[in-house]
Amino acid sequence: PNGSGSYVLHLLCDYGTTVHVLHHVLQTAAACPSVRREDPIYRRRPLHILNGRKNLKTCQHTRDTLHALRRKLGILQRAAIAGGCHQTEMDRYQQEIVELTQTNNDLWRKVS
Repeated sequence: PNGSGSYVLHLLCDYGTTVHVLHHVLQTAAACPSVRREDPIYRRRPLHILNGRKNLKTCQHTRDTLHALRRKLGILQRAAIAGGCHQTEMDRYQQEIVELTQTNNDLWRKVS
């Protein structure tokens, strides 16, 4: 561990690094035993940290996609009110929003 009690492997997982770097760090004698150890501060193992980062990225991507779909749906709804008919496209966007919301809810259930 470093001066604050964190292992190098845990810090690399927390702050992000490439798989190539992780592979080389794991081949060192000092890092290999820390794979199964919990970080003394947060009580997390490296795989828990990496899974948390993956879940966060998935959640952010879903949130951004939902925002874009809702914006497009709003534009289509305003166009439909003005006289243009975009019902099939609006239905498609609404279905995608429902599916993404369900995926996001499933992710949060899995995380908690």
